[in-house]
Amino acid sequence: MCVLEKSPCDQLGRQLKAALPEVILRNCRNCSPQQAQNAQKLTNFLQTRYPDVWAMLLKKYQNA
Repeated sequence: MCVLEKSPCDQLGRQLKAALPEVILRNCRNCSPQQAQNAQKLTNFLQTRYPDVWAMLLKKYQNA
């Protein structure tokens, strides 16, 4: 997973990697309504299906 620096990022991965600090650190405060909705869907998906990955992302960005 490229957002965890484990593989190269494609365009979508680079966009996600750029957005994660805003989502995790600022609760998407500067997001558009559509971005906030997409971020909520993504975080719900990760928390439900991949809680270990979500925990690693939180650790990575909260400790940055």
